[in-house]
Amino acid sequence: MTDERKNTLGNLTLLPTIINSSAGNRNLQEKELMFEALSAETTKEQEEYLKGSKVKFGENTKSILGQSQHFPYLKSLANLKG
Repeated sequence: MTDERKNTLGNLTLLPTIINSSAGNRNLQEKELMFEALSAETTKEQEEYLKGSKVKFGENTKSILGQSQHFPYLKSLANLKG
């Protein structure tokens, strides 16, 4: 059975094109981590999310995340883990 969240999670968010493209067809775990990082209030908090995860993003994705603004509404999506 396919996890429906994977197929709809990106469709429920309003993100700049570059972030939306980066999230694209990633698996659910990667999308959740991206949303956690994007909802971080500080650069340090974002780095902690990324370092504390088993998911490892490439330098391009890390750069996109690091240069992005704070998206507080993504916090609730990141908390959907299950």
